[in-house]
Amino acid sequence: MPNRLHDRLNDGPLIVAEGYVFELERSCLLQAGAFVPTTVLEHPQAVRHLTDRFIDSGSDVVLALTYYTNADKLRRFGMEGRLEEINRAALQIAIDAAADATARHARPYLVAGNICNTYEFEDYRDVDRYRRDVLPDIERQVAWAREAGVDFVVGETYYCLDEARLHLAVIKDAGLPAVITLSARGDTTPEGVSYEEACHILWEEGADVVGLNCTRGPATMLPILDRIRKKIPPHGHVAALPVPYRTDEKEPIFLRLGRGQAFPTGLDAHLCARDTMADFARRAYEMGIRYIGACCGAGPHHVRAMAEALGRDTPASRYSPDMSKHGALGRTPDDAIRAAWEGGTILGSMEDLSPGEIARAYDQVAPRYEALVRQAGYVLPQAMAGHFRIAAGALGLSAGESVIDAGCGNGLSGIALRDMGFTQVYGLDVSPGLIAQIPPGLYRPFDEEGVIEASLTDLPHCYWGQFDHVFSAGTIGHTATLDLEGLVKLGRKGGLVAFSVRENRLARYEEAMGALRSCGIWTPVERFRVEDTHKATSPHIVLIERVTDDPVARFGEVERFFYRLPSAH
Repeated sequence: MPNRLHDRLNDGPLIVAEGYVFELERSCLLQAGAFVPTTVLEHPQAVRHLTDRFIDSGSDVVLALTYYTNADKLRRFGMEGRLEEINRAALQIAIDAAADATARHARPYLVAGNICNTYEFEDYRDVDRYRRDVLPDIERQVAWAREAGVDFVVGETYYCLDEARLHLAVIKDAGLPAVITLSARGDTTPEGVSYEEACHILWEEGADVVGLNCTRGPATMLPILDRIRKKIPPHGHVAALPVPYRTDEKEPIFLRLGRGQAFPTGLDAHLCARDTMADFARRAYEMGIRYIGACCGAGPHHVRAMAEALGRDTPASRYSPDMSKHGALGRTPDDAIRAAWEGGTILGSMEDLSPGEIARAYDQVAPRYEALVRQAGYVLPQAMAGHFRIAAGALGLSAGESVIDAGCGNGLSGIALRDMGFTQVYGLDVSPGLIAQIPPGLYRPFDEEGVIEASLTDLPHCYWGQFDHVFSAGTIGHTATLDLEGLVKLGRKGGLVAFSVRENRLARYEEAMGALRSCGIWTPVERFRVEDTHKATSPHIVLIERVTDDPVARFGEVERFFYRLPSAH
């Protein structure tokens, strides 16, 4: 049997839209709690409409809505005996939608059957009983998918590795390609196996694609995906389908957002912006992942953003946002009506934004950035540079040693450092728009690449430990991530790290700084306050630290105190 899944993955990334259940629940056509897609039988036209929207938004795969249509879920919902009816109906909707889309867009689409975890496996904890009582119905689901002519079967949201292995065997015995994804609720599977090792086991047992879906948002899924991608051989394929919710190091899975009170009907406040999902797609692709999508909570707008981030022009792209057509925001940057809409202050908290979104936000404000900071009475770079020069001199450090201006923006801090006599200053910023405004020759080129374009929250390894001193004015504390991690990695033993944090943001860094100091990696040198008129209610607190041991070599000892790192999850 030809493996169209492999062929398509080898040609490039596949965009995969999931999230049907949540989207239908938001449409008031499906019951939260049970999450059984009775809509397939009660409102098939709504399922077809949503399927078409996902296709037009860029999904390469048409997934049959047979998720949670296993016998156990139907029995719990009072639909016992309707297993075949609901499975066959969902499969037919997917087959018809894919055929019509192929004719409409003159390109082929893959169709996938769908099975998933059962709570019976966790309830029974008895594999023999599970094989006897549950697996036969799973086998029937897969058989109906094969009869319908699907290209492959997705087995997903497995908490237990052992159940995933049993379902994988069913799919392979049916002669179908298999995508098997685990739901990472904890640090390991219940069997005590790391997710990278669990995926490797599934890959060795015949899964065509392995990876993660559901449970974790982009920020807390990416570190595990990175480990999985490194564990699976290069010719193997990895799946990445997060929920579009803002999980973090304190609440890494969406089931616990809002201290466990948000799931499932209070999640709206935690929903990711579409740009966050686009940034996830780019980062996953850069890791070498080719099966990329979104799970519970995703809407067509998320799917379109992810597809466009990977270079696709989707049928729905004709409706992509174009703010140049907006009555106020489409005006020139100096227009009074536009200025009234945007407000006249520097960009503030960016807690909801990914590194890519932050870059785009600063790119948009770049033409007005210098005027805005001067209007705000922004004296921080000069004040910090003066204290930094005194501290370096007191410790016998030379102004000729290398300094990285981390978060250099359009060069205001670079100018302040130059005025204080520092001659080997390099720049790093996430915004190409701001970098383009830096005065020529202000910063030294790093390895002939000029000013470094990178994010402190996702700092490439090639910059770790490359600079004698680190200077960062007005950068740390804008985002929800512990961007301080990047400053730690940039510096060398013996140098200084100087950075500012708004006073109302400082507490989030205390634990990480305490760990650095208690481990003997940093030693405090100076701490002082800088007021400005922009936010007088929350002045800058500037900290200067001496790097007393190799921060890169010893970072593993403190990494759990930083956001996005494996041991924090």
